[in-house]
Amino acid sequence: MVASDVFLRPIRVEDWRAVHEWASTEEACRFQPWGPNTPAETQAFAEDAVAAWQEEPQSRYVWIAEEAAVVVGLGELKIRSRRWQQGEIAYAVKVGQWRRGIGSAIATAY
Repeated sequence: MVASDVFLRPIRVEDWRAVHEWASTEEACRFQPWGPNTPAETQAFAEDAVAAWQEEPQSRYVWIAEEAAVVVGLGELKIRSRRWQQGEIAYAVKVGQWRRGIGSAIATAY
């Protein structure tokens, strides 16, 4: 099964529970410098990500990826240098949704 209609929207604080489903697992974060997260860590991530949308100038954009109104992942863009037009893109996908093209869909939606 391949990802079809992945929709990105800005993260909301209440999304932390859906994100925590994978952010709390060894498998999802084994190659990451974070995790597995505690509920408090995932809540703090969501709160910080939501607050970043209010910063001026904004340098961090975190989107929730949904498919059929179900959270399947998230994507993040961090601006490192506006002058040099440098940034980084990161994504995380719910473990049960791996190998379906969701990460690619997140990256190309930017």
